[in-house]
Amino acid sequence: MWSAKRIRRGMVAVALALTPLQAGPGVASPMGPGDANPPGEILLVDRLIVHGSLLGQVQKELEPMHSMEAVMDVLRRHGIRFERDDTRLPASVFPPDLLKAIDSLPGEPFVVPTDADKNGWMVGVVKGRVPAE
Repeated sequence: MWSAKRIRRGMVAVALALTPLQAGPGVASPMGPGDANPPGEILLVDRLIVHGSLLGQVQKELEPMHSMEAVMDVLRRHGIRFERDDTRLPASVFPPDLLKAIDSLPGEPFVVPTDADKNGWMVGVVKGRVPAE
């Protein structure tokens, strides 16, 4: 399995976090005290919300992908449903080591689970950052 330590340039970052990402109003960060990213920073993300597992063969096919279009082609080929949108995510929903790994791949897609059973995933590309309002 991929972890933040194995992410490298030229590959989709498949980061299987121990705690799925949790974003949204009133949802606590999955990180403990002292582990949070700088408060008030918002990531602007081109996002795919994926409904289905990305493990196994799909994961292997995603590794060399460099764009959201290439990722969407793989998902379509496997009949995996997804929706695409632009969203704003608080940096605090990402564990610091994962955020650092994502930052090391500017413009490259990353993949993280969004639920505990690994059947919900988010594929994203960070397009920018803004301070929280």
